[in-house]
Amino acid sequence: MRTRGGGNDLTHFIGPILVLSEGPGDQGVMRAIKHKYALNFLECEYYGGRDNLSTFLRTMPTVPGFQSLRGLGVTRDADDDPTAAGQSMEDAIKAARLRTPPGMQFPPHKTLVLPGQGRPGALEALCIESTTGHVATPSTIAFRASLEAAGVTQAKPRNRDKAWVAAFLSGQGDRPPMRLPDFALNGLLDIGHACFAELRQFLVDLNTLGAHSAAPAGAQP
Repeated sequence: MRTRGGGNDLTHFIGPILVLSEGPGDQGVMRAIKHKYALNFLECEYYGGRDNLSTFLRTMPTVPGFQSLRGLGVTRDADDDPTAAGQSMEDAIKAARLRTPPGMQFPPHKTLVLPGQGRPGALEALCIESTTGHVATPSTIAFRASLEAAGVTQAKPRNRDKAWVAAFLSGQGDRPPMRLPDFALNGLLDIGHACFAELRQFLVDLNTLGAHSAAPAGAQP
C-alpha cells in the first residue's frame, strides 16, 4: 500500500501475493480485474517504470509486511523486444536476492510481458483491442490519423498505443481527460474481453497460489 506515487514509497505490504506493474495505468487495469473476479489474495502495486524495477525489488525487504509475502508477480511492457523484456524482469528478481524469511529462498514468482503472446508493444494494445466496438473508437482513429497526417504528433512506435489510449480517454467522462486507472476501476474498460485472457489467467494463477499459502495445513482452499 502506498501513500504517494513513484518509486518504492510503499508504507507496508498487505499480501500475501504482490503483483507489480510498471505504472499506475497498468496497476488500475489489474486492480479492476482483481475486483471483478474477487482475486482477494492479490495486492497490486507499481514500481515506477522499467528502469526502477531493480531498485524497487532491492528495497522491498525494508517495507513492513515483507516477511508475510508468499509470492510475487511482475509485469512490464514488451516495447520493441518481448524476449529482452522478459529476461530483464528475471534478472532483476534474481539480483534482488529476496528472502522471506531471511535465509530462505523467496517464494514462487511469475512474470508476464505485455501485451502478451510474444508480441511487441504495451498493455495499452489490449485496451485498444477491447474498445473495437466502442462508440468513441472511430472518432479516435480519425483524430489520431489527422494529427499524424498533419505532422503534429510523431510518437515513437512503442509509444503509439499509449498515445492512442490517451486520445481515446480525452473524450471520456464529464471532467476530461480521464486517466486509464479511473476508466478501468469505474467499470468502463471491458476487462472481460478475450484480449485480456492471458493477463486474467496470470492473475488468477497468482491468486490461487495465495489461496494455497493462506490455507491451514491439510485444508483445501
